[in-house]
Amino acid sequence: MESYTGRRAYQIASSYRARGVPVVMGGFHPSLCPDEVAEHAEAVVIGEAEESWPLLLDDFRHGKLEKFYRATGRPSLERLTPNRSIFRGKRYLSVGLVEAGRGCHFKCDFCAVQTVFKASQTRRPVDAIISELKAVKDARKLIFFVDDNITSNLAQAKEFLRALIPLKLRWVSQASINAAHDEEFLDLMTRSGCKGVLIGFESLNPENLAAMNKTFNLSRGGFDKALANLRRHQIRIYGTFVFGYDGDTAEGFDPTVEFALDHGFYI
Repeated sequence: MESYTGRRAYQIASSYRARGVPVVMGGFHPSLCPDEVAEHAEAVVIGEAEESWPLLLDDFRHGKLEKFYRATGRPSLERLTPNRSIFRGKRYLSVGLVEAGRGCHFKCDFCAVQTVFKASQTRRPVDAIISELKAVKDARKLIFFVDDNITSNLAQAKEFLRALIPLKLRWVSQASINAAHDEEFLDLMTRSGCKGVLIGFESLNPENLAAMNKTFNLSRGGFDKALANLRRHQIRIYGTFVFGYDGDTAEGFDPTVEFALDHGFYI
């Protein structure tokens, strides 16, 4: 559950609770606002669930469900094995969702990811990800690596991309703009089948970027240089922006739209 889905999540929870069905909530919003969420659920999972979820289920079986289950640290992702059998026979989009790493080492002021994960990233072993990809691979499928920032650790990411090349995938993910200045990384992205990445540009106002703790967006030639590099490697861009900082005015919208159009963002 995220903050923008909260109202609907509470409505669904109320419907189930009215029928006597216990409700558990977890995710970014419950991790950051557990007391509020606790008014709408029998139990709240705070932080990552890999270690607390089995405990919650055991407590439920024995009739002693607690109100809060709080992760004490960052769990290992080594044994993360999603069960996709529940999707069989259902007409979902032909997109394979795979997690290679979780979290991000950047400390962008507005971001729930760095707040919940304390500006750190954990990654799965490369061989485990490759095994999962082979199991979900389909010639029609686009793979979406759901990582918060697939480029958070460039050295580890490069090792991962090298292992992807033989699989001949088509994939997309989310990345930070610093990767656009690493030629080796850009080459590996293209060779491993990258078709596009989401990049948070956030603002064209340097004062806003400083307030966001995101001045690295303007390093090494800034947006123009980074986008030229990405275009050269034929990587499409899903550009995102944040409005509402103290340095924003109504006059800031049009130049941002023009910037996106001038650079031909895919989304």
